[in-house]
Amino acid sequence: RAHGAFPAALDELDRAYRRYTESGQPPAAGLALAERGDILRIQGAYAEAEAAYERAATYGHDPQPGRALLWLAKGRTAAAAGAVRRLLQEAGNPVQRSRLLPAGVEVLLADGAVDEARSAMEEMSAIAESIGSTALRAAAAHSAGCVHVASGDAAGALPHLRLSWRLWTVLDSPYEAARARVAMGRV
Repeated sequence: RAHGAFPAALDELDRAYRRYTESGQPPAAGLALAERGDILRIQGAYAEAEAAYERAATYGHDPQPGRALLWLAKGRTAAAAGAVRRLLQEAGNPVQRSRLLPAGVEVLLADGAVDEARSAMEEMSAIAESIGSTALRAAAAHSAGCVHVASGDAAGALPHLRLSWRLWTVLDSPYEAARARVAMGRV
């Protein structure tokens, strides 16, 4: 998935789902379904993504923040923002929060909550620096660029978006790199 090989990732997730259901590991099966939903959402297969998220939930796995991003993509901004706010209130440790914060910033910006998004972005940047994760640094830079754009500071956004693009390129993550380039193009 990280390298943009979505069909291969879907095949592997299907195998993982079967393996986990056969071996009686419902939480892992739910995680595989949620990951499948994320890929389908990225590809624009919203009905299939929603079905995967629903099935993930039946296995006891909360398919968030992917489901909130799906709602956002389908124009259900208020529902997505409500879900993100709930998730951010519940998630306690930095690892859990680092999974939620990139989506949180995206959804909060779409909801017009620039100050909340800025706070989430600042927290994500701090976690990225403390953990030392290149992927999280790339996501934090992308979020920082988007917050600058939403604040009317296009010039301030470009360095962050360029950094995000460079880091995603180094990680060979073409989808995320493309998102950064699209954001730079919009700026």
